[in-house]
Amino acid sequence: MFDEELTVVEKSFRGLGRARAGVCERGARAGEQALTEALRATERLRRAADALELTVLGEAVRFEDQWGTDAVYRQVRLPAGRVGEFAAESVAAATKAGVFEAGERCDLGARAITDLAPLTDLLADGRIRARAMSLVAKETHDASPEAVQAVLDHLLAPMRGKPDSIRIESVEERELRKAIRRILESVEPEVLHERASRNRRRRSTCASANARSGPPTCARPCRRRTRSCSRRRSSRRRPSVAGSTPA
Repeated sequence: MFDEELTVVEKSFRGLGRARAGVCERGARAGEQALTEALRATERLRRAADALELTVLGEAVRFEDQWGTDAVYRQVRLPAGRVGEFAAESVAAATKAGVFEAGERCDLGARAITDLAPLTDLLADGRIRARAMSLVAKETHDASPEAVQAVLDHLLAPMRGKPDSIRIESVEERELRKAIRRILESVEPEVLHERASRNRRRRSTCASANARSGPPTCARPCRRRTRSCSRRRSSRRRPSVAGSTPA
């Protein structure tokens, strides 16, 4: 199915090995400008690779095993943006990553091909970092489609006095987070209010656990409960990735 694409990726992989060997051989004699140009080119390539991986993930996590109306347990493809029940485990096994890290990548991949697709395009062009896209996904994970679109409209608009710019490309991480929350506050304030209430309840739970058994026994269980609650709240389940077996 992807013979041509895999050939391109394999050639790129071998080409990167040769490029690294060249830098190792001549890097000590190179000037600052030459090394800076190499760094910029490498960063652009890394961002393009991130965009490709997220696109692959967004499609791969849509598989899930379900009982059919005929009482047969078979694999089904979920709608775009959904994450199957065991996708995190399958991606963890395929990429040699931890399940928690793989789960976050699955969630970001699902959004990379749906509501955050415009950011994936910018990532593929090397104009933004995957971290910036991940921040937008985190800050809008519980927002409505209308609120997410309002955030994107703001982030993709040009900066004041710079008609050829894109706001998300020009602001630092702290300013990006503030801008997203400002838009959510104006469009869907209940999202931030509910988030604040959850954080207060979480802190209260940790404080109660600390009072009973001390700090060393609180941090890990609280994080586990937080992840569990987050997965229950999410309507996107994690399916097994095609061709992978849950770890």
